[in-house]
Amino acid sequence: MPYTNDEISEAEQYLRGYPEFDWLTKSGQQWFKTQEVSDGLGIGEAAVRAICDRQEIDGAINYGKPIGWRMPRAGLFMYLATLKRRGAIAG
Repeated sequence: MPYTNDEISEAEQYLRGYPEFDWLTKSGQQWFKTQEVSDGLGIGEAAVRAICDRQEIDGAINYGKPIGWRMPRAGLFMYLATLKRRGAIAG
């Protein structure tokens, strides 16, 4: 991942201020399934897969069928914090 631990920590602290990201900041999980991210963000699984297909979440890995995509916590923090700062997601 191209991010430092300090950058990831900063993104995590930033997202803690928004209740809609509690599913990520409080989970303690290190890897997330497509369905978990879909539920957390309130978007369809196809949208999450498309985000992964576009390589927008650093470190996301596609294990193929039947496992599918797995997204690392750090990659999700960075992706969501970047979107939030740009105003691309509400909250």
